[in-house]
Amino acid sequence: MIARSLGKKIVSMAKTFPVVSLTGPRQSGKTTLVRALFPHYAYVNFENLNDRAAAEEDPIRFLKAYAKKRSLLMRPRNCLNFSLIFKWWWMNRRRWAGSF
Repeated sequence: MIARSLGKKIVSMAKTFPVVSLTGPRQSGKTTLVRALFPHYAYVNFENLNDRAAAEEDPIRFLKAYAKKRSLLMRPRNCLNFSLIFKWWWMNRRRWAGSF
């Protein structure tokens, strides 16, 4: 993997904020980077139809399953309703200003 200077910043932000979003163009190494930086985190990819179906069928249960462990939620935009519910759930659960 190509060493990326952004890695240190992402790790630092993950220690400070409960949610960190990494965006960029397709095929630019975002998933490879975060999986290398956080190998011990649970990994959910919403391009996977089973992951997406579980989140869409019962988003609150899905969130509770991942709430107790650090997780990488990849491509949540593929599951728009889940993205909206996640933000609502997180804000109501934690009530942290500036979490996003």
